[in-house]
Amino acid sequence: MQGQFELDALLQEVTRQSATKMDLQASTGALSMLDAGELGVVMSIAGHGDFPLRAYAHKQLADAVSIPRKYYERMQAAAPWMLAQNATHWLSTQNKRQTVRLLDGYVRAYLGSTYRVLDNCDLLDVILPELEYLTQDRGLQIESTGLTDEKLYIKAIIPQLCAEITPGDLVFGGVVISNSEVGAGALKVEPLVIRARTNSVLIAQDHKVMRRHVGSRITSDEDVSYYSQETLMVDGQAILLKVRDAIRNVLTTEKFLSIVDGLRDGAMELVRQPTLAVEEITRRYSLTDAAGHGILTHFYRGGSFTKFDLASAVAAHAQDAGDYEAATALQGIGYDVATMRGADWKAVANAKASRAA
Repeated sequence: MQGQFELDALLQEVTRQSATKMDLQASTGALSMLDAGELGVVMSIAGHGDFPLRAYAHKQLADAVSIPRKYYERMQAAAPWMLAQNATHWLSTQNKRQTVRLLDGYVRAYLGSTYRVLDNCDLLDVILPELEYLTQDRGLQIESTGLTDEKLYIKAIIPQLCAEITPGDLVFGGVVISNSEVGAGALKVEPLVIRARTNSVLIAQDHKVMRRHVGSRITSDEDVSYYSQETLMVDGQAILLKVRDAIRNVLTTEKFLSIVDGLRDGAMELVRQPTLAVEEITRRYSLTDAAGHGILTHFYRGGSFTKFDLASAVAAHAQDAGDYEAATALQGIGYDVATMRGADWKAVANAKASRAA
């Protein structure tokens, strides 16, 4: 799966990126966009050179200059010269400072000047000793790790956190820690549950601990300047130290059992029309038809049709996803389905009646 790493390989890549990345604080007047032919539209930074943009940085730039993303992508594909002219014009009118994050010759993030850098290397320095302690003290096991253009992930379980949803249907508790160096989401510590029967992971998003990457504005009189790592870490260190406590809080027996109780409720609620229910889930979460087909396959393979089984099928399809980011999103959707209530769940469980109405 693209973006999935063994832990040692993850550490090596994070260390490599930490040594080679560069952060610039740039005035929008020092930035322009150029049509670079096969390289596409690149960002020219005064005094530093021209840099292609990663996909997520293109999205951030589109939002920053208020160009609708669909129109931005249309120009990018069919008229890059027009995109370069448009983006350069709107950059020149803004008169503000931005954070430009560079890695391996690419712009990987284009962020506001209030973005607080919480780097993956610093995060790992704090949490790995805690995970090692939990390995020795409670038998913690790393389930998987991932590093994509947008986020870092560590998923782990504690086999001692074990319960039955129904007799013989075991689940285990654990934690997922995620961080984005590019503004693609907050630093999060979230509980997860793994269903042993299907090896499907449900990420309990409504129990998350979040820390936004926003802090005091960093100013400079220069058009382009470097961030001082000492300045950046003064605020970030306090947050990172709190992550250790958050990991322990997420992995308590009480937290695990409260999640399990909610899942047990779902094991009692029937899905009357499995195919239509999956179609509703596919529509509701803007999934592809291929994803819907995969979810339906897992649902029927399970042999029973409850809310919990449907949620498990969504999460099980994450194993078929082509990249780690998409897989993790499906694991979150799975838990969302497992804990649906009220009208939302009725629209799924009674999909035929809902459509007829």
